[in-house]
Amino acid sequence: MIQTYYAAYFSAHAILRFFGKSFTHLEIGHVQFLRGRCASEVGYTPRLPSSYYLIELATDSRTLSFNQCNESHKDLWKCFQALLQSISTETLRLRASEIRRQAVSKKFSDLVDALSARGRHPAGNWLSLMRNDVNYKSLHGVWFPFNKSTPVFDDLMKYVKGWRDCSTDFGDPNTIKNDRERFFVTAFIVIDLGLSIAQDYRDIAAKAGRRSSEFIRLINLSAAA
Repeated sequence: MIQTYYAAYFSAHAILRFFGKSFTHLEIGHVQFLRGRCASEVGYTPRLPSSYYLIELATDSRTLSFNQCNESHKDLWKCFQALLQSISTETLRLRASEIRRQAVSKKFSDLVDALSARGRHPAGNWLSLMRNDVNYKSLHGVWFPFNKSTPVFDDLMKYVKGWRDCSTDFGDPNTIKNDRERFFVTAFIVIDLGLSIAQDYRDIAAKAGRRSSEFIRLINLSAAA
C-alpha cells in the first residue's frame, strides 16, 4: 500500500511536469542561484525564501511563476487536483462529439472526486491520509493479522493487466465501497495516466537526443514496457 502510494505520488509529480508545472522544493543553494541570475540578467533580486513551490511555465509569454506552498504531500495533491479539474473543463472545448467530450471529461472529474474522497478532503490528498494511517497508525487492517475485508494482492493486480499496451479501463473508482480497494484503484489510475502520457511523449519525440534516449530507456524499464 505504501509503495503504491509513492508510485502514484511521483506519477503526479511527473504529470504536472508534462503540463509545464513543477512542484519543487527550492533549497538555499537554489534560491541563491536564482537571485544571482535575476540580479545579473534583469537587475532585480526577488524575495524567494527556501520553500516548496509550484513553478509554472507560460509558453505564450515565456515566463516562470513561483507560487509558494507549505507541505510536500498535501500541496502536491492540491496542485495535481487543480490540474485535473482544468483538464476536465478544457476537454469540453475540444473538437469532438458531445458524447466523447463528456465521457473524457468525466474520467478526469471522477479522479478528482476519488482523490478528495467525494469532497471530504478538499485538498485532494485522500491517498496521502490513507498512507499516513497505514504507515504511522497501523490502521485499515493491512498489517498482519489481516482484516477479512482487506483486498487480496492478486485480485488487485487484475486491474493493471493491460498496462503494457495502455488498454486498462479502471472505470469509476468512486463506485468501489471498500476503501482499501478504492485506494489502490485510485492510485493505479494516477500511475496509469502518467505512463500513458509518457508513452505518448516517447512516440511523438521528433529526434532521439541524449535526454529523450534516457527517457525512453526508463519507460522501457517500467511496468508499461
